[in-house]
Amino acid sequence: MTPTEEAEMEEEEIVEVPIEVAQEYVTSLVGFAPLQLSDDLFNVVTDNLAKLIDRFREALVEKFGLSISPKKLDAFMHRLKVKLQGHQNALFNKLDTFLLQDLFALGDNVVLAADAPHTTYSAKMDSALVKSISKHENNLALLNLAKGKMEQEFLDLKVLQEDLDEANARIKDLLHNCMGVQSVEELERTVKAERELCKYVQCARDSAMPP
Repeated sequence: MTPTEEAEMEEEEIVEVPIEVAQEYVTSLVGFAPLQLSDDLFNVVTDNLAKLIDRFREALVEKFGLSISPKKLDAFMHRLKVKLQGHQNALFNKLDTFLLQDLFALGDNVVLAADAPHTTYSAKMDSALVKSISKHENNLALLNLAKGKMEQEFLDLKVLQEDLDEANARIKDLLHNCMGVQSVEELERTVKAERELCKYVQCARDSAMPP
């Protein structure tokens, strides 16, 4: 075979991976399904978002009490939840696209080890495969690093929430033990009522005094 014929054979030895099995190929190479990773992250964010919305609603009830009707509050929280979930869905759609089309995009020459006996490799294709695997290994390392940072952020948020809960409990105990009230709002109402009473007493004294 002449050098020209060998070059032509090398160019023709292209293995195409059907799009239907792209997810299977990625899973076999990196050890997990990218879209499953996206789903797991989505579930974590959904759970934390629901808890955040519930805490926000409780804070509104604690601050405004009976000054806001439950029906209006429920309507407001529903609109807020729908809007936040819409943003969440849009962001995770972008994440899915990034995972499949950028971070874990496979070249046409990538072939699973189980499929290797059914293909004919050239030196050029072997080199391309090694480079592709190296690229995905680097991307996986970056992803693991990002995952570790995300887990640390969740831990930091948990510690912060615990500190806030503890501070809130201490403030409530202090108000109850020293002021005889249950919240800052109740203390404000008490102080306001006492001021009004003082004004009333002062006016009564001024009226009773002879000119």
